[in-house]
Amino acid sequence: METLRPHCCWQPEKVDFVLDCVRRTEGLDGDIVELGCYQGGGTLLMAEALRGMDSSRTIWSFDSFEGFPEVLNEDRTENGECHATEERFRDTSARAVRETMRFFGVDGYVRIVEGDFVDTVPETLAGTDRTFSLVIIDCDVYAGAKFCLAYFVPKVTPGGIIVVDDYGTPGELDSSTYPGVRKAVDEYLDGDTGRLVHGARSMWYMTKE
Repeated sequence: METLRPHCCWQPEKVDFVLDCVRRTEGLDGDIVELGCYQGGGTLLMAEALRGMDSSRTIWSFDSFEGFPEVLNEDRTENGECHATEERFRDTSARAVRETMRFFGVDGYVRIVEGDFVDTVPETLAGTDRTFSLVIIDCDVYAGAKFCLAYFVPKVTPGGIIVVDDYGTPGELDSSTYPGVRKAVDEYLDGDTGRLVHGARSMWYMTKE
């Protein structure tokens, strides 16, 4: 069975950090939302953690399953390179991720939503007062990160955690592979970057007050 597990892009330190966030937020109101799941490797790990805690929370996992959307100038490094290319992260599908969750018996903990966040998030959550205890933003590009921060941070319950991947490695923020993410976060915080705490590698987080 282990050979059938989907690929997880998170390094071991990130996995440990995310699972710690799942455990730390277990007593709070609100579900978990994951913005960018690729093949569902991280989704599966979080769902198994919820099952182990007999949690009542659901993971709402959003992804286009078509790789990156059109990137902006904000996503280019200082030398003009862009790592968010259309060819990357296309070897996946919503159907495959759903089948994986069923295979490992955690499909009851996960809702997979396919499409562009800007369209699917408001469509899926419209008319609800749903809150979230843990938000994981792992979409790699400026527009996606900017939208997710603006939409989800107000919906996080007090004490909840907002995780942003690819903000950058401590001491090397100016050479981030995905500069658009850092720009989106800095703009959202409007200079108050002291709210950010380093989690693991390029993952940073904020706690909702």
